[in-house]
Amino acid sequence: MASFAPEAQADAMEPGPRIAVRKLPANFISRATEQVVSGTLLGRPAAVRFTPVAFSWMTGDGGRIDAETSGATWKHLKQQELSDTATSHRYAERGFYDVQPTVTYSAEYQFDGSGWIPIEGTLDVAGEAYRVRVVTVETRLTRGDCIQYPNDPGCR
Repeated sequence: MASFAPEAQADAMEPGPRIAVRKLPANFISRATEQVVSGTLLGRPAAVRFTPVAFSWMTGDGGRIDAETSGATWKHLKQQELSDTATSHRYAERGFYDVQPTVTYSAEYQFDGSGWIPIEGTLDVAGEAYRVRVVTVETRLTRGDCIQYPNDPGCR
């Protein structure tokens, strides 16, 4: 049974692909789904069904997100952009951070035409690590554009 294993799934994040804004929520999203891995065991057909049951992200700055949900885009959640979610994290400092996603799966197996039989315990599968760039964004109010008012804040 140990040779049956789920494939690591790709991750996504907002506000941008691999970009976060310092002190604002970065929204992490796992694309892990149920997987059935089929094969042969002792010359008989067998399959293992892996179902995601938990999700975590080591955020690279000492933080960790643990969630029972895979996360979703702000649009899908009907939330305003840059708002907190069950899978968001706020970076305190600018820089580059290596994120390590992990999906925890429960499993069941079928052997030689049997029904699905639960396997005790869970399996943690690390996804591909990726680098997130955290940037600082400053907003400045002006009375017009920099062509009209070249000496206003943010135009110099």
